[in-house]
Amino acid sequence: MVYYPLTTRFLNEARGRGLTTISGLEMLVAQGARQFEIWTGLAAPRALMEQAVRQALDYSAGG
Repeated sequence: MVYYPLTTRFLNEARGRGLTTISGLEMLVAQGARQFEIWTGLAAPRALMEQAVRQALDYSAGG
C-alpha cells in the first residue's frame, strides 16, 4: 500500500479502466478502525482517525 501520494499511476490506470480502487490512506484507516473495534468493543471514530492520519502525513483537507 502506498500512503503518499494518495493517487499513484497504478490507481489512475485502474480507475481509467473502470475498476474500483481505494487509496492506501483509506486502507490504513479501515484497518486501524477495525483493530480499534476488536480491542475496545466500541465503534471506531473513523473521521477522527482519518483526520489524525492526514495531519500526521501532512495531507491537505482535500487530499
